[in-house]
Amino acid sequence: MAGLTVRAGALWNRGAAQEGGLALIVSVTKADGTRVTGLTDRDFAVYVFDRFSSAPPPAVKAAPPFDFGEVSDPAGVYGMVTPSPPAGGWSDEELVIVVDVEAGADQGRTLINPIITKP
Repeated sequence: MAGLTVRAGALWNRGAAQEGGLALIVSVTKADGTRVTGLTDRDFAVYVFDRFSSAPPPAVKAAPPFDFGEVSDPAGVYGMVTPSPPAGGWSDEELVIVVDVEAGADQGRTLINPIITKP
């Protein structure tokens, strides 16, 4: 098993983020820098954590993620959408999004922490 390098960024409209999932762009490379291509939605799991108090909340999970697609150029880049927020939107303005990737025996994980201001 080898580690994969996973990087993610979120694209969103602050109002839309309270009504639907966030669009993610995810880059996957091997430890040597080789881009990982040919992955499918079943190779990814996306988790969204909302408000943290004294204990972590349960994650909202999409496995496989929604609206998945591989970008042809540059290679090794994938687009996907997180789960939609619960009714009424996310309870906090700060989310933690975790993206897990498996490519055969290789695995990787990244997290991002976007700020989403309620309109």
